[in-house]
Amino acid sequence: MKYCPSCHTEYQDSATTCADCQVPLVDFVPFCKRCDGDISESDVFCPHCGVLLTERITDEDDVPECEDHPSQPAIGMCVVCGKPICRDSIQQVAGKFFCRDDSHVKLYHDYALLYRTSTEYEAAMIKANLEGAGIPVRVFSQSDHVYFVTMGDLAVVNIMVPKTRIHEAQEQLNNLLSSQSPFGDEAGKPGEEKQGGDEG
Repeated sequence: MKYCPSCHTEYQDSATTCADCQVPLVDFVPFCKRCDGDISESDVFCPHCGVLLTERITDEDDVPECEDHPSQPAIGMCVVCGKPICRDSIQQVAGKFFCRDDSHVKLYHDYALLYRTSTEYEAAMIKANLEGAGIPVRVFSQSDHVYFVTMGDLAVVNIMVPKTRIHEAQEQLNNLLSSQSPFGDEAGKPGEEKQGGDEG
């Protein structure tokens, strides 16, 4: 089956374009079945709710281990720091998975996801630009966690800013990308993730 990445409508394999959205179809399920958030083909965990996308695990040996309890399989990841976590390490708040670091729950409620990228240098440049404009920035990289170390460019770096400054930060980022275009074709997309606008 094929799916529309915009409206999530399912199509037969012979279809190529969504009749409603007029966008090319993809041959993978482009949404999380738990929260309906958009996911990419390379995601192992949903970036919106944190659940492990078990339908993408074809071998039991490929199930990520909990970073706190390596003998236990992870059932999700922290939506802030990206740490793979098992049932004993997980906190669920408003349908989202968090690790046992309580500051991450507060951070999620106070901050919004501005941008996702797969390159550390891009995140560092954006962080420097936003902080130069007086906007606080928090950066969390999946590469900081053992499971994602071997994933290379598939590991995600999340750039978060205070929700009260999200529109200002978005404008600053758009100006940076449009005026300098410093990151090439592999750059992420500002505002790409729906959870960036969550109000918690």
